[in-house]
Order: sequence, then structure tokens, then C-alpha cells
Amino acid sequence: MTNDVLSSAGVAGLPGYVSAAGTARWAKRALVVAVVADALGALADLAQIALLRPAGHRGFLTASEASDFDSLRFVGWVQLAVFVVAAVFFIGWFRRAYRNLPPLGAQGRFSTKWAVAAWLVPILNEWRPKQIANELWRTSDPDAAANQGVVRGGPLPTFFWWWWATYVGAQSLDSTAFRIGGGWSSPATITDLKTSRGIYFAADVIWVAAGVLAVLVVARTTRRQEERAARLGAAGLETGYRVLRAEPAAKTRRWAWAGGGLVLAGFVAAAAVILMTLGTAKPKPSVASAAPKPATSSSSPEGQPATPGWQTLGSDDFSDPSTGWLVQEDTSSKMGYVDGVYEIAVRRPDSIFYSLLPLQNSFGALRVEVDATLRRGSRAYDGAGVGCFLADKGYVFLVWSDGSYTIARDPGRGRDLIPLAGAGRPSVLKGFGAANRIAGECVGGGAKATRMTLYANGRWITQVSDVHGPGVFDTVGLVAESDRGPTIADFDGVAVAER
Repeated sequence: MTNDVLSSAGVAGLPGYVSAAGTARWAKRALVVAVVADALGALADLAQIALLRPAGHRGFLTASEASDFDSLRFVGWVQLAVFVVAAVFFIGWFRRAYRNLPPLGAQGRFSTKWAVAAWLVPILNEWRPKQIANELWRTSDPDAAANQGVVRGGPLPTFFWWWWATYVGAQSLDSTAFRIGGGWSSPATITDLKTSRGIYFAADVIWVAAGVLAVLVVARTTRRQEERAARLGAAGLETGYRVLRAEPAAKTRRWAWAGGGLVLAGFVAAAAVILMTLGTAKPKPSVASAAPKPATSSSSPEGQPATPGWQTLGSDDFSDPSTGWLVQEDTSSKMGYVDGVYEIAVRRPDSIFYSLLPLQNSFGALRVEVDATLRRGSRAYDGAGVGCFLADKGYVFLVWSDGSYTIARDPGRGRDLIPLAGAGRPSVLKGFGAANRIAGECVGGGAKATRMTLYANGRWITQVSDVHGPGVFDTVGLVAESDRGPTIADFDGVAVAER
């Protein structure tokens, strides 16, 4: 490995000129590694988005999904480390090249210190480094006069503009994604996480382009500067130009190889994390919530028997198609009585549909239960259940096809459900293709919080309170949600009770 050095001694000509070719080589190598790290980061972003997709339906991440998601964050730390190393090498080249302006017959508008400081000062670093880079290019023109003085204008290659646009754009996207994702604190919702990872993915793709263009900037600017130095020397300016080649100091080589080794080790570790995550099996049991819950959940043991004291208002085995449940069909869904059961077919991906049945009166405590079977759709991310409502607002109790569950508040007006409680596969819950006897109890609290309790197959599952809930309920519903569509949920033996 060599470094090109032109001594300030008279025998070398062009006093003060030190070729930037050696530092340029290291800068280009570091930038290439950064490009690979950013491409790896983009893959990690896609893997995280894939992990968040089912969580958007359930309202929570399972423990294994949360573990995989956090593991992929390691790739971001590797990206940061590689970025810092690449920045050190790039700024080192930048400073070396800018110091060569006086020997090349030009006077820089800024001091040499600004070639480093311009990258570190907030706000100023949005344009000052580009001004210095412009000067480097214009003053390194091999065909320019020997004594140029201060050069303020002149043509620039198109890739210069694209390089700076991608650099600033990627920074802005990273900052936006960081804020949406919750910054240094936990994100507010899974939706925020999904949005954040999508923006990070776009940023990483743009960082790849910025890195490739930065390599081009270094290579073309260095070659241009070397050609000018060679022509000035060939013209016999000063004492005659010639290039001396010398090995860099052993200490410099050791640091360079050590830095490269650390970057390579981080790159290999990040690749291993992604490969292991992408190869992970379906989510395992147990749960870690990915967002703060606007409610409190009880800690009663799973499997407690259902509580008595409810008075039946009515029941329906769906043998009579005139009992008042919704019958309709369009391109998004089909709902109606089919062969002694009630069926909701969700045809549109990422959608939830209700069949609502208004009651004759309002009730402060309402219980609705039904046998629900998911017989077509995803084996992990589709759901079926019941709900209790006041007009278009209320609560839904969903059991998913992987055996997990969610209680969520529907704020009405077509807005997204707000998860209040959820967990991975309790032993009493059955998954895809099996019937679950799902019961949801909604107890209005008046001035107190509304309390919701989920039972399945005759056993207590969980209870949650919500201060935003209505005090009474006047509608019950059957609910089906689809991840990728189509999804078909069958319902039988619905019963409604009040207390």
C-alpha cells in the first residue's frame, strides 16, 4: 500500500503539495463498506416491516416477534459504526485535498479547518461542505491558468448535485423516522413503528445512492487534482514537478487495518442477525406489548371459570334467515345465513367487517357469546369474535387464527381499532379451523371506567378497563378480520345477556 507524497523541498517542485491519492483510496474503500452496510440496513428494515404486519392486526408483538425486531436493531448500530468510520476517512481526504489548493495556484474562500468543521456544525453542515467541494472541483481544473486566485463560479458535473441531494435527503428521512419511531423513548403505536421503518427503508436506499456518488466524487476530484499537479510540474512551474512515492507510516497502516477489521466483523455479525431472523419460524407463544396501553388489565389467572348472574336476552342458531342479522354482498365482503350458520367472508385484504344487531333497549352491562370458526384464510393473522357497541363506538373481542387474542376499542367513524389488551396463545384457545366459544362482557362504569372481560371455551381469559368507554350499550356484533384475504368466519349459537 502506498501513499503519493510531493515534498515541499525544491527537488519535488510545487512546494506544499501532498497528493490526496492515498487518503482517497482509503476513503473509497470505507464508502464502499458503508454502501454495503446501508443495503444490509434496507433488508433489515424490510424484515422489521414484515414482523410488524401481523402486529398491526393483533395490536401487539408476540415475544418472539419482539425479540426478532430488537435483534434487527443491531444492524442499525452496525450502520452507525460504519458511517462514522467512513466519515472519518472521507473527511480526512476532504481536508487533504483542500489543503492542496494554494500549491495548485488557487486561494480557498475558507480556512483549512473549515474542511473538517463544516461537517460538524449543525445547520451550517447543510450547505458549507458542498461549497468547499465545489471549490475543490473548480480549482482542480487541469486546463485552468496557473494562478487562479479565488474561484467563485464555474461548471459542476451533474453527479455533484445528485450526491449532495441524496446525502441531505437521506439525513432528513433518518431524522423524520427517528422522531416518528419515538426517538429515544418507546413508540406510541405499532402504526408509528411501521411508518418509521418504512421511512428508514427509503432512507437506507437513498444512502446507498449517496455512498456510490460519494465514491465518484472522491475518485473524480482526486484524479482531476492529480492531473493539474502533473501539468503544472510538466510546465516547469516553481522548481519542476515530480511525484515521490513512499510507504505510509506503519502506525497508520495498523490503524487502518484495525478499523477495517472492526467494520468487517460488524458487517458479518449484522448479516448473521438478518439471516437468523429471516429464517425464524412462526411466532412462539407469550407476548410483549409494543405500545403503551390506554387501559389497565387484571392479573387474574388464566382459565378462571365464567362468572354467573347474567340474564339471557335472546339467542340465535341461525336456522332462521329472518332474525335480523345483516345480509349483503359486494366486492369487499359477503355476510349472511349459510347452511345453518352465519358467515362473514372478508374479501378485501387488511380489513375488518361487523355484522351488527341493534337491541330494543340500552344496557349498562352486556354479554355476547358465539361459536366462531375461521375456516379459510391465514393460519396466523386472521381473527373472529364478538363486540358490544353504543351506536358505532364500542369494543371488540377477537381470537386470532394462531390462538392469540385481542380486546380493542373501536372509536367509531371508521377509525382504526385501539388495542387495550392482547397476548399469545392461552392453552384454552384453539387456532385456525377449530371452533372457539368466545364471550365478551362489557360493563359500563358510569363515572368509573368501563370494564371488558374476555372468556373463551367457558374459561376466563383476561379483563381490561377503559376510562374512555360508554356507560351503556345498545348493539351487539359479530366480527371478522382478514390479513391478506379472502377470509371466511362461521358463527353459530349466538347468545346475548344483560346484568
